[in-house]
Amino acid sequence: MKRIIIDCDPGNGIAGANTDDGLAIALALVSPALSLELITTVAGNTPCELGTRVAKDLVTRLGLAIPVVQGAQHRHFSKIRLPGVMRWITG
Repeated sequence: MKRIIIDCDPGNGIAGANTDDGLAIALALVSPALSLELITTVAGNTPCELGTRVAKDLVTRLGLAIPVVQGAQHRHFSKIRLPGVMRWITG
């Protein structure tokens, strides 16, 4: 079994927010090949504090003992899209 950490900005259950990170958490939880050891939250599509509350609520509702830790409150990198190229710049 592979032990993993998911670093995310979950917005599941929040009107207008993306649900991709919530889906990633759900898929990791049901995979027999994975053991989700830690969830860290960062700023992204969802503010960090809100993402942390969402992740903690999910873990609590499922009755799991997976730690949820709040991380960076601001993005450190930004994506720039150029034709055929994606570049990361420090922000």
